Parts: sequence; C-alpha cells; structure tokens
Amino acid sequence: GTLFLPGKPQTYKPLRFFRGQIYAPHSREKKKAQRILDEQASLQRPGAPPLRQAVKVDVILDFRRPKSHWSKNDPATGQLKRSASQHVVKKPDVDNCLKFVLDAPSSLAQHAANILADDSVVTKANVYKRWAATEQTKIELTIL
Repeated sequence: GTLFLPGKPQTYKPLRFFRGQIYAPHSREKKKAQRILDEQASLQRPGAPPLRQAVKVDVILDFRRPKSHWSKNDPATGQLKRSASQHVVKKPDVDNCLKFVLDAPSSLAQHAANILADDSVVTKANVYKRWAATEQTKIELTIL
C-alpha cells in the first residue's frame, strides 16, 4: 500500500539529555505522523494483522524549491534559473528521514498503523529526495 505524510519531510532526532531529564525532540511530530498513518492504514487494510513477511519500502521525500531557484526569485514565472539544482542536495539527510519513518518505536511498526509487525521485516529500502510543488513524504510498501 501507499501512505502519505503531508508537510515537510521529517527527520529522526536522537534523544537528548538535559539536567538529568530525557527529552525526545521529535515526539510531537512522530505522534502526529503515527495518527495520520494509522488512519490511512485502517482505510487500506481494515482489521488486517501486521505484516510479518519481508517488505520493501520506497520513500519519496518531496521538497518545495526555494524562491532563489526561480527567475526573478518568483515561482509564478515558471522559469527556473540555470543555476537551480536538479537534485535536492540539502539537509535533511535521507538516512535520518528513513529513520523517522521506520525506527522503533516506528511510525510504521508497533505503534502506528500496525502495518509492520516490526521494522526488522524491512529487507530493502529506497529513499529519494526530489523537488515538487507540494511538500510531503510518500511511503510505498511492497511485500516481497
């Protein structure tokens, strides 16, 4: 199935320690993502048990081009500058975006959507950053 997370692609941020307390910098974003994925999964696979077989994950990270890429710094012109990069070569890193989607407690495993029994069933992953009109994360799961 295919799932979508609207908005700018998110990254995994490790736990931080401050004055003896543990702080999870991305917990709010993760909870929101889990709720969205859960809704989509329950529509696509109502009542289905979590996948326990090998799964391939394709993640497409869509980013909006900055104004500086456009002629006259205005996207309305529809004309890209020659200097505008064809590929998204800026942060965030693809590995941290993939971690946000898969890491335990994962957005796709145990807690949300109950799609995957565990993120260890993922045996292959492709991650691609691209320029797009709308910022989002597209997650496609294929049983191998």
